[in-house]
Amino acid sequence: MWIDYFNEIQKKYTMKLSSNKTLVIRLDGKDVTKDSHKGSFLFALKDAAKYFSKKYGCFAYCGTDEISFILENPKLLFEDIQSDTSYFSQETISVFSEYFYDFFVNAYKDRKIFWHAKCFSIPTEKINSYIKYREKIIQNVIVTYFLKKNNIRNVGNEKLNKRI
Repeated sequence: MWIDYFNEIQKKYTMKLSSNKTLVIRLDGKDVTKDSHKGSFLFALKDAAKYFSKKYGCFAYCGTDEISFILENPKLLFEDIQSDTSYFSQETISVFSEYFYDFFVNAYKDRKIFWHAKCFSIPTEKINSYIKYREKIIQNVIVTYFLKKNNIRNVGNEKLNKRI
């Protein structure tokens, strides 16, 4: 009785994912260097993008220290990682993150990377907006990294184009 009661409370306060809407899974590497030689973080990230895109029939969008997987049909992923038909963000992201980490740690052996992960369902018509949003964030990260690496200060809150 208590198990059922607490399972219902947990389900009520856990974000449910839609099997009919596009699923986005975004992973962000913490404190990662930006290099692109074979065996580097970016090289391993691109390998992961290719592998998971093929495995789940999805798109991958990566840049600097992050990657987004965009699954227009998330049922293939859900069938692979869950045993029931209720799809919750906590379960999905924890299992997918483990798959991603296992793949990534074999491709990138320089050091341990910690990942922040999020997932959510969005309407298909919002995919382009999401990609544009992530593109601007990636550009901002690159510019900020360049400014710090070259010890350029006092740029302040200038618009991105002026900072570039």
